[in-house]
Amino acid sequence: MDQNQYEKQSEEVTPETPEKEAEAVPESRESAAPEKASAPAPTKPEKKKASGVALASFICGVVGVLFNPFYGVSLAAIILGIVGIATAKDRPKGMAIAGLIIGCVVLPVQLVLDTILSMFTFGLSFCF
Repeated sequence: MDQNQYEKQSEEVTPETPEKEAEAVPESRESAAPEKASAPAPTKPEKKKASGVALASFICGVVGVLFNPFYGVSLAAIILGIVGIATAKDRPKGMAIAGLIIGCVVLPVQLVLDTILSMFTFGLSFCF
């Protein structure tokens, strides 16, 4: 293409006056809907943490399986589990329920085992 042909094409494409500029705007831009304010991006729902009482119940239940002097740790797991379930309004109750269940299972098992072991340790006359 020589220089004269290029200038003629560019004159046809780019209007010189503001009236011609308004006419030169493509119809798709004129008919485009005005931009709406964008809605905030959806956020991840917040994960609710278990209460401290529920966590303490679970920890006492697990520790009670291994070490349970005078049945205190299992009793603490049961009591804290009940309190954790009762006070958890909009928080998850899973840890409190788990601590309560573990405490309720460990306590009678330990009572039976202690009774059996005490019979062999102190003799049968100790139990009767």
